Amino acid sequence: AGRLEHVDGKARVLPVVLPPVPPHEVSLTQEGLEALLSFLPSAVATRPEIGTADDAELRPITTMFVVVRGFRYPGEATVDDAQRVLEAIQECIYDHDGALNRFGVDDKGAVALAAWGLPPDDPVEQHLLPVRAALAIRGRLAQLGLDARVGLTAGQVWCGSVGNDRRCEYTIHGRSVNLAARLMMSAGTVLMDEHVAAGARGAVDVRRATPLRTKGRPDRVEVFEVARADGATICARGVELA
Repeated sequence: AGRLEHVDGKARVLPVVLPPVPPHEVSLTQEGLEALLSFLPSAVATRPEIGTADDAELRPITTMFVVVRGFRYPGEATVDDAQRVLEAIQECIYDHDGALNRFGVDDKGAVALAAWGLPPDDPVEQHLLPVRAALAIRGRLAQLGLDARVGLTAGQVWCGSVGNDRRCEYTIHGRSVNLAARLMMSAGTVLMDEHVAAGARGAVDVRRATPLRTKGRPDRVEVFEVARADGATICARGVELA
């Protein structure tokens, strides 16, 4: 926090130290508690240690980054437009048992981060559900006249709270998370790493794409794409993906 003052004819922002906010108990009815929990991801709502040093752990996580290219807010897009994009992405992720971790709008467009394998789910890598979610997101946003690009990766990821006593968030960090962001920016439709491709192959037709050179990695990364990533129904070996 800061205070704007004029010193020697110049405007300067002087630091202001805010007093700590003492903790206080809030009494909630059962109805109020249920309403509050509806705003919390299951990784937070089911674990009382969230927000403490005890919530940090390494888990096998499948990470998804989604960018809606050309989405500008503030600009041509309105708050209602942003809400519709968020709802479409969130519903597709939740319908496929994922967790939405973050949503925002920057110079890239509207960007969302989601994950599979977060608590309270078993720490087992999931690959097919994220691919299905990626295709569903592309299909839903195409109905809104928008183009979504998706990056999917899997690997060991740090999960836990970052912040301080006044404000913190539960998030994920790791090499595979960074790679998912790189794949998102390079994707024409949906790009995935070899781990996700191996787990989804057999239910989804995937094909090898041109290896990518990405920041922070000395060698080119093997990447794969869905044979049909336009959000249409895909059938392979008797498995139908909507």
